Amino acid sequence: MHCVCSAEGVGVHHMALQAENTETNLHPLTIQVVEDDPLARLSVAGHLRDIGYFVVEAGTADDAVSVLRSGTPVHLVFCDVELPGQMGGFSFAVWMRNHHRSIPVILTSGVGSVIPTLDRQHLIPFLRKPYRPEEAAELIASVIAASPAGKKPE
Repeated sequence: MHCVCSAEGVGVHHMALQAENTETNLHPLTIQVVEDDPLARLSVAGHLRDIGYFVVEAGTADDAVSVLRSGTPVHLVFCDVELPGQMGGFSFAVWMRNHHRSIPVILTSGVGSVIPTLDRQHLIPFLRKPYRPEEAAELIASVIAASPAGKKPE
């Protein structure tokens, strides 16, 4: 199940995976998966790779910021709300809006009480945990299709 909510606003592990043959890659776009639970991150990142996306992984929002500052191209961020470190998922979404407005963010959480209404002007797609990797991929594809990355080749 997914809904739309609004929001304001990387540890050191991240990994970029490049496809060997971009001609056979169905989705030559890069998704950044920000999730502190290694099994959840591996599950969704693995599925996204299996269907052809490039994937950059981060265990914290601080790591995700480092990846973005490095110049690594990212077309969408799929981010857990509950993250360790200085910045949680909502704060990271605000940071993204302020620094990388054109990159869409999808938030996810299993904690029902964290579904926010922080800002009525900036809606952020939300996917409730637990979710199947296919559900995440479907929401990612629909958000990308509505974004600048989905409207023109990069």
